[in-house]
Amino acid sequence: MDVPPLTIPQKHQTSTNSLLTLPTIRSLLGDFPEDYFFRLESERTKFRRQYIHRLEFPPVRREITDPLVKSFYRYVYPSHPILDERTFLESYENILLRGPAPDLESALCLVIFALGSVASDPAGPEARDPSWAPGIEFFTPALEILTGEMTWFSKPSLLLVYGLIFAGIYSAFIAQPFHSWKLIHMASTHVQLLLPRYVIYSNRTGQVLIS
Repeated sequence: MDVPPLTIPQKHQTSTNSLLTLPTIRSLLGDFPEDYFFRLESERTKFRRQYIHRLEFPPVRREITDPLVKSFYRYVYPSHPILDERTFLESYENILLRGPAPDLESALCLVIFALGSVASDPAGPEARDPSWAPGIEFFTPALEILTGEMTWFSKPSLLLVYGLIFAGIYSAFIAQPFHSWKLIHMASTHVQLLLPRYVIYSNRTGQVLIS
């Protein structure tokens, strides 16, 4: 049969978002934002509320957590200066005031506490034990919040990216490289959702920021 080959035109797209931008469809339905369906899905919270179990949070009191925050900024932050200190300290003060909750602000603070704990631990022979994990009491509830938010989808959130990155760094500290890689990979995946919606720039100190 003399049938011409099936060819796909260049820049051809068939996603629902792309179809809504076609002139014919727009004349029938009106104008929709390019990320209309993305916004629609990000607002669905039914399943996200169901995955959070009754988390057990460790005590969060200034006499316990202040030294951990100082340890984080002394030992961890210089190698990973991606978190605006003023913004974090505002979240920290908020957590001290209201207590931790199953939200991203609490998850980030708990991960920072875990990193401060493991970074200030004088790792001796016990560090060879596979169960060695200083700060795990902070890390465990934080990880459940972060992975739950990532699994059940959430609005693009810089807090989620920060939390996943620092959770990956914590996993590297306790010699769990595969877990560390998975968490960093999750963070990079979420960053791809953020990039079209934020402007990235470098300030005079060389830090990479997102606004």
